[in-house]
Amino acid sequence: MKKNEVLTGRVVGLDFPNKGIVRIGDEECIVKNVIPGQTISFCVKKKRGKRYVGNLLEILEASPMETKVPCKHFRICGGCAYQTLSIEDEEKLKAGQVVSLIEGAAGGFEGALKDGWFEGMINILFAI
Repeated sequence: MKKNEVLTGRVVGLDFPNKGIVRIGDEECIVKNVIPGQTISFCVKKKRGKRYVGNLLEILEASPMETKVPCKHFRICGGCAYQTLSIEDEEKLKAGQVVSLIEGAAGGFEGALKDGWFEGMINILFAI
C-alpha cells in the first residue's frame, strides 16, 4: 500500500470506535464508518504502526447484515453509523468491540472473557 493509492477491499472486522479493518494481501488498513461485509473503495492516507489508515470513498457493495435505511440523512450527518443494521446485529458488533477492548486491557490475554466475565450488551432506551 502506498499513500494516496485508491484501493478496493472487503471489510473483515471492526475495532472500537467504528474502525473497519480491510485486508489487502498481508497488510491491513483502518477505514472509519464502515460495516463488516461491505466492499468499499478507499484512499490510503498514512501508515500508523503496522497498519495503514484510509478514508472511505464509496461503498460498492452492502454488507449482508444491512437492511433498509430508515433516515434520509443517513451518511450525511454521521450520527448513526449502524442505522442500517438490525438491533441484534448492532449488539453483536458492539459486544465484539467491548470484548476486544477488555481483552486488550488485560495485556492481550485472549479468552479473558470466556469464563463468563462479560454477560453481553444491555439495550437501554431513554424516553425524553
